[in-house]
Amino acid sequence: MQSYKWIIIASRHRASDVHFSVNEHPKCRIDGALRNMDQTVLNRQDCLALAKELIGENRTLIKKLRQNGSVDFTRDIGKIRCRINIYFQRGSLALAIRLLSEAIPGLETLGLPAIVSRFAEIQKGLVLICGPTGSGKSTTLASILNQINKIKPVHMITLEDPIEYLYPKGKAMVHQREIGRDVINYRQGLRAALREDPDVLLIGEMRDAETVKIALEAAETGHLIFSTLHTPTADGAIDRILSLFPEHNQAAQMRQVLSMNLKAVLWQQLLPKKDQKGRVCASEILVVTSAVQNLIRQNAQEQLYNYMLTERRFGSQTMEADLIRLWKNGEISEQTAVTFARDGKRMQAALKKS
Repeated sequence: MQSYKWIIIASRHRASDVHFSVNEHPKCRIDGALRNMDQTVLNRQDCLALAKELIGENRTLIKKLRQNGSVDFTRDIGKIRCRINIYFQRGSLALAIRLLSEAIPGLETLGLPAIVSRFAEIQKGLVLICGPTGSGKSTTLASILNQINKIKPVHMITLEDPIEYLYPKGKAMVHQREIGRDVINYRQGLRAALREDPDVLLIGEMRDAETVKIALEAAETGHLIFSTLHTPTADGAIDRILSLFPEHNQAAQMRQVLSMNLKAVLWQQLLPKKDQKGRVCASEILVVTSAVQNLIRQNAQEQLYNYMLTERRFGSQTMEADLIRLWKNGEISEQTAVTFARDGKRMQAALKKS
C-alpha cells in the first residue's frame, strides 16, 4: 500500500497529520507545523490512487464522497489507527489523515490539571470539552471515558463521527455507534440511546438545539453526558448553547435547565513547546458551583471570567493562569503565551508582574 509508506514515515517523525493534494508535496504536521515529507509532487492520478486504496470497495463511503464532496472514516493502516478525510478541491481529490494513538492515553499523561480526573467520578450531569480543531478534545474525552471504563461497572454508549479510539475491555460495557453507519445522525442516535439503558453517554458534537435539549433532558434524568463544542473560551460554551434558543421564554427555561445540569467545562489548546520538541496542553476550566449556577440563571455569563480568576479553590482556572504556569516552567515562550491568551495585552501585563 502506497499510503502505508507515508503513514510509517509520518509516524516515525511523530507527526499528527498527513496531507495529500494535487501539485503539492506529501506533507505531514509535526508540532503544529506542516512540513514536506519528500520532494515528490503529487498529480491527480496519485491522489485518486490513494483514495481508492483507502476506501476500497466500500460503496457507502463512495456514495457519501460523490454526494457530499467529502467523506470521513477511520481504519487501520498497518498497525496505526487513522482518521481519514477524503474531499474534493478544484475538481481533484485531496486527503487529510489524522494519526491516532494505538492505545488511549492515560489522563495523567495529557498535562491537564488533576481536577479533570474527577470528571470521571461525576454521577450525572453534562460535561463539555471545548477547543479548536486539532486541540486534543477527542483524546481528552477518550481518556476520561476510559478512566470510567476502568473503575465503574456501567453501560457507556458513544455516538461518534467517526469512531476514533476503541475502548479496551474494562469494568464497563461499552457500545460505540458511528454516525452514518450505525445510526443516521446525532439526534436519532441520542434518542435511541436513551432507550438502551445507558449510564454514560458521549455525544461527539452538539450541533443543534434539539440535540442540546435532549442531552440536557438526559442529564436531568440521571445520566452522565459528555460532549464537545468548538468555542474559544470555557464560559463561551454557555453562550454558544444559549444562542441556540433565541426565543425569550425558551432561553429563560434553558438557562434554568443548563444551570442545574452543567457540571464542568474544559477548554484546551495545544501549544508549541519552547524547545520546539512537541506540544503542550494549556487549559481553562469552569467548575460549576452554586455561584456559577446563579450567574447562568441571571444571564450574567460576562462575570464568569472573574469567577474563574478568583475562585480557584473549587478547581476553576483561566487560560491566562495556565499559560503563566507553563511560561514560568520554561515550557513555552513569552510570545506563545501572548499569542494563545484570551487577551494578548492583558497577558503581557500579567507576565511583567510574574
